Amino acid sequence: MKQLFYTFILLPLSLLSFDYHLKPVQIGSSSVHCFFGLSEVMNKQNNGNMSNSCFVNMGNSYLVIDSGPTYQYAQQAYDQMKKIADLKIKYVINTHVHDDHWLGNGYYKSQGAKIIGSSAFETLEIEDMPRMKRRISPEAYEKQHRCILNFLLMRRWYFT
Repeated sequence: MKQLFYTFILLPLSLLSFDYHLKPVQIGSSSVHCFFGLSEVMNKQNNGNMSNSCFVNMGNSYLVIDSGPTYQYAQQAYDQMKKIADLKIKYVINTHVHDDHWLGNGYYKSQGAKIIGSSAFETLEIEDMPRMKRRISPEAYEKQHRCILNFLLMRRWYFT
């Protein structure tokens, strides 16, 4: 009976998940890593893996820069982060309003992260059918939902 459960329930469910094959690349300091997307347009084969996202080990938690194109991407990215250091995500910073950089927010918010973005997010109109949903597979877009930011930065910040 247990074998039937695994064969007919769990196995098919696991096949619905798209594997982004994320590999963290250390950037300079051992506390900074990035996932680099493919140099191509988003489509059903790459499911939006054409943007870059990074994470910083802040000692007792992570700061994520751009959550990625989907809930599943963010979940898989966090799985990779935990292999480096098993830390919670404290903050996610969204660098801009292109949906391939923030649609992973929902996953991180479900993990207790605070989501930060510029004031441009305040006026962002969420379409019923955003470009990512039109261009990637339904399986990769699964679990997407609108995620409200915790903090809006009210002016431009420049990092030097």
